[in-house]
Amino acid sequence: MSFSSNPNSYKGLAVPLDGESKIQQVSTKDVLTFEHSTANAGRFITFRDSINSSLNGNGSTLTASDLAWVNSNGVFVSANLVENASSASSVVTLTTEQNNEIIVVPGFSSGMSVQLPAPTAGLKFTIVQSTGHTSTPMQVLASSDVDMLFAGGGKSSMATTAIGAVAQTTAQGASADFIGLSAVRWLIIPHINVLDGSSAVAEASGGWAAVTS
Repeated sequence: MSFSSNPNSYKGLAVPLDGESKIQQVSTKDVLTFEHSTANAGRFITFRDSINSSLNGNGSTLTASDLAWVNSNGVFVSANLVENASSASSVVTLTTEQNNEIIVVPGFSSGMSVQLPAPTAGLKFTIVQSTGHTSTPMQVLASSDVDMLFAGGGKSSMATTAIGAVAQTTAQGASADFIGLSAVRWLIIPHINVLDGSSAVAEASGGWAAVTS
């Protein structure tokens, strides 16, 4: 395999260090292969924020600016997989940039409200109530004209007002996956603990119901 000629690379034969580039596949073989040395150690590829090159050069082991990487076992790892929502507000608004993240939200006496972005197929959030609420359970809302399908049966109907799901417990640990099925539908998969009384406030964790704002 060879690369197209590029004036920014060594004799035009490699991916340039600066600027954008494209590798065009010309057969059914792998487009690009990364192979370990005989030590079989170290990451295959790393994605990071802009850094001071004098402090963290090519191949550096400093990792403070790293966002994601493919580790030595070929597993994709995200440094931002778990995101802690601000404890300064009882309302958290999610964006598509947080796709596939685990969103950990604090507890409030009046309950926590999490606002989902418009659904698209494959979009996913795992939302976890990290501390217990005093009286009102956490709710997760979608925009108007969107419905929410509950795994195992049931759904909230499309409405002109925001719809969503509300946890049936104020206990720490209430959580669920929210997965986009289309531009107008979310799927909710609750994480259910069937051991009644196992939480600190003697409530069964799990169980969600439809709600409108």
